Amino acid sequence: MLLNVQENNFIYRNPSFNYQVSYPKGWKMAELKDGEDLVTNAWFDSESVMSADDFGKVDDAPGSIWIYADQGTESIVGIENFKTELIGSEHEVSAKVFESNCEKNCPNPAWENRTDIRYYIDLPEKNRKGKYTSLVIEMNYKNGQLNEKLDATLNSFLDSFKFNESL
Repeated sequence: MLLNVQENNFIYRNPSFNYQVSYPKGWKMAELKDGEDLVTNAWFDSESVMSADDFGKVDDAPGSIWIYADQGTESIVGIENFKTELIGSEHEVSAKVFESNCEKNCPNPAWENRTDIRYYIDLPEKNRKGKYTSLVIEMNYKNGQLNEKLDATLNSFLDSFKFNESL
């Protein structure tokens, strides 16, 4: 991970999958590596500090944003019906968008009354590593609490996303 400051944002660069994204100053950032030493998760939040040791032990805070490597979109039922959006600084990255909402009786009680927005991105062939063939950018919020600030932050995050030729 390399951090640079540009205007009012930090730039996060992921050397494992050759992408970068900017996030607001003041936000916290943490990474998680898999057993192969690939940085498979990057987590961004405005309020919490989370160490890599805490990944998987706590639920992500509403409004936090995750980017994580995934094993592909082929197994996602109905993905062909998801809305497609172009994201990135040049709007050159195609993403399938899925929004899910869990009101009650969720698999995890912390997910009740929560909405998740996920952007599924197929990795370019040269950026794939073993089983990881896609990235997911995800944000969640408590139902009814997506405000202009969270929406603007997510859109800024998506607009700054890009794949790098090399890092």
